[in-house]
Amino acid sequence: MNKPETIEDFYQNKFKFLPDNLQNGVGHFNVFKLEDCLRDDHKPMSYNRRDYYKICLTRGHNVYHYADKSIEINGTALIFFNPLVPYTWELASGKQSEVTGYFCIFTEAFLPERSAETLAICQCLPMEENLHTF
Repeated sequence: MNKPETIEDFYQNKFKFLPDNLQNGVGHFNVFKLEDCLRDDHKPMSYNRRDYYKICLTRGHNVYHYADKSIEINGTALIFFNPLVPYTWELASGKQSEVTGYFCIFTEAFLPERSAETLAICQCLPMEENLHTF
């Protein structure tokens, strides 16, 4: 398996820059509009682990691949990803214009120490329990 995608890799691959405050040691949190990351000039998301957490609210027809499973969703979904499980997703409709949403990424260092227990619980849950459709 490839090494996990770092948060620096994420910014370089999607936006070709690194935020100034990325390496200041206080953790990192950022929110993105999904459509801004789906432009034709961006590389597709590789099937890999990441070294950061991700919460994604999407609307559209998508297939999420994680570990050795795949889930197809046509509608709105709220999904939680953690650094322990490799994942990717693809447009089931094949049309970027039909997918909308937002996602946030954050490092474990972003949360206070007392929240480490919450992250540990999230890491134990399979994706099916972290997937909420509306």
